[in-house]
This record gives sequence, C-alpha cells and structure tokens, in this order.
Amino acid sequence: SIDHRVATIGQVLDHARGRVGVVACGGVRAANAHRFLAVASELHSAARTAARSGAGAFDPHEAAAIMTLDRNAMAARSPGLADG
Repeated sequence: SIDHRVATIGQVLDHARGRVGVVACGGVRAANAHRFLAVASELHSAARTAARSGAGAFDPHEAAAIMTLDRNAMAARSPGLADG
C-alpha cells in the first residue's frame, strides 16, 4: 500500500504494476494490459475524488500522465493493444 498523500508517479506506477504483474524490463504483459489500464483508471478516479475533497492526494493530472505514459509504452510494445 502507498500513501496517496505523498505518492509520486513512480510510486503509483510501482504499486499498480505490483498488482497486475509487469515483466522485469518494465513492459506490460499482453494478458495483463487491460487490467493495468483499469488500475490506472481507478487511481485516476481516486485522485480526482481526493482532490475535490481536499484530502491532499496526488494530483489527478499526475494520474492522467500515468495512463498516457503507459498507454504509449504498451502501444510501442504491442501495437493495437492499448487502444481498447
């Protein structure tokens, strides 16, 4: 578990990757790509909710950046996979 009040993008990514299984080189396994995006989306929603409530969570724009970065990474490794 991570403390969302002080989380960095790297910490959130590490946490999410631990939940869905990422290969050592940092690439998302094809079977888990959709699950990773679901976790990233969940984190993004949680960040937006916390920001609205003033809970001091990581910035929702950081969570959005996580999704963008990892969609791009997956697209580079497996074209078409990150589109869904």
